[in-house]
Amino acid sequence: MVRALLVVLACMALIVAAGCRSAGEGKTSVSVAPITPQAPTPEEKTPAGASASPSAFRWTPTPTLQDIPAHPVQGMLNGASFVPQYVVIERDYNGISTDITFSDKAPDAPGGHLEGNSAFELRFARPAWLKTGSFTKTLSQQVDFREFHAFYHYPEPDGVQMTVAQNWACAFEITEITPDNDPTNDISGIALGRIALCIDDESHSWLAGEFRAYIVE
Repeated sequence: MVRALLVVLACMALIVAAGCRSAGEGKTSVSVAPITPQAPTPEEKTPAGASASPSAFRWTPTPTLQDIPAHPVQGMLNGASFVPQYVVIERDYNGISTDITFSDKAPDAPGGHLEGNSAFELRFARPAWLKTGSFTKTLSQQVDFREFHAFYHYPEPDGVQMTVAQNWACAFEITEITPDNDPTNDISGIALGRIALCIDDESHSWLAGEFRAYIVE
């Protein structure tokens, strides 16, 4: 009799335990945190072939016209931010070349004397190359220094100009030239163009963007 009672009680306990497990399983839920997609980086947002933003241009040994950003020319000169205030094309610089200067200072009048300025310069031998058109040079391409060269300069703390002339790469284009026949000034025209210039110095100096240049004789 006692043994039968114990068997009955054991069975009742198993039934209650099973009921508790079923109730617990019915109330269990799993919380899954939603996955938030990461925002793409600026480089990922820029579609292939689009003009780079000011912050997106990077020094490269192989600049192309497609790399030139659609904003006013700017860059980095000797490790410092550089924004030209004056662009001039001197068609007969010192009687030996055509010189294109991107300067951080402007003279009192176009064609005037500059001193104490920082600047990038492109120089072409005579006969002066000044027409609409383009050219490119990669870092590995060799050119005659007497025909083409590029460099930059800046003032040292003591005022002495430091010139840096290292190997360079460039994509350059003149898109429009407008003559200026006003006899009251020294300007012979206005040139519109764009450039991506990369100097192979320690700080990887560069200049890129669109420009408007005075043409002076």
